[in-house]
Amino acid sequence: MTVNPSSPLRIAVATIVHHPLDARIYARQIEALLRAGHEVSYAAPFAATSTALDPRLHCHDLPRARMRNRMSAIRAASAWLRQAVKEHDVVIVHDPELVPALIRQRPRSTARLIWDVHEDNPAAVSSRAYIPSILRGMAAAAMRRLERRAESSLTLMLAEADYRERFTSQHPHV
Repeated sequence: MTVNPSSPLRIAVATIVHHPLDARIYARQIEALLRAGHEVSYAAPFAATSTALDPRLHCHDLPRARMRNRMSAIRAASAWLRQAVKEHDVVIVHDPELVPALIRQRPRSTARLIWDVHEDNPAAVSSRAYIPSILRGMAAAAMRRLERRAESSLTLMLAEADYRERFTSQHPHV
């Protein structure tokens, strides 16, 4: 995708796991995008967290993914992402649950598709109490496969420099 840096971009940001006012997503990333003059759409669990919509953003309410109750949130976010990739220049997801939906959109999309990686996902999934202990090793292996697939399909933005060790290509650390 070729972008004129002086033109404002239409940027979509999505999360179903994090609180809409999450410091990394809202206070740093979205605020920086707004200060730079970009138009931002934000899909997040506003109602589920009793969070008011920000009038500076194009807000879309999504269900919140909690514990084992994730599928309705994933389906709703996936539907929103299908439309977002058609209407935005950049689409950023913050949850590994949304990465497969973004990868599926890549062949049809002209938007820059980004996964903002802000945790060691294989380690995190292997410690989730809602995943039966007998399945945690398989879940961590599946997460490593997802990261490899995402690396070849999406732009990755890493929250920690240490995360670079998990990937074969160089990715920006923000």
